[in-house]
Amino acid sequence: KYVITIGNDPGRGYKPSDSNHNVVNTKAGAIITTGGKVICWGEEPAGGDPDSTHGNNSVSNGDISSGVVKVFSNQMSFAALKDDGSVSTWGEKLYGGDLSLNNPDWETNLNGSGSPIKHIYSNENTYIALKEDGTTVTWGNNTRIARHPNQSYNGKVKEIFVNENAYAGLLYDG
Repeated sequence: KYVITIGNDPGRGYKPSDSNHNVVNTKAGAIITTGGKVICWGEEPAGGDPDSTHGNNSVSNGDISSGVVKVFSNQMSFAALKDDGSVSTWGEKLYGGDLSLNNPDWETNLNGSGSPIKHIYSNENTYIALKEDGTTVTWGNNTRIARHPNQSYNGKVKEIFVNENAYAGLLYDG
């Protein structure tokens, strides 16, 4: 007994609207069923039809028909965290709908091998995943902030903070 509506681009200060089971971006929505399946609707380029093979939209890896525990969004894509610690994405490729874009290590970092994903954070254009071992993985619009070669850190990340265009990490050692 829920009604979910989607408006147009809210502009600056955009924050994804989500709860435990339903998530929206600026042009599409997604809901997780009790079986861990994701059902989507809305505009195809923004992730409204993850089964589409047209354009930039199909699920780039994995499967969202079962095992999904949480869905995250940014302006034009979605990322699903699965019960095995892997990530599946769909929607506009430049906004993170394709894990392999600007993320050459995605297969070893986000497919369930190695340390599982603990949580995913998003801003307008990108995603960052915090892994159980305190390391992070980013993907999305590389021209914004997804990966900057001159920014690095030593140590394990405890918590991540987000604004519309950047991330900050609090390390375990302060």
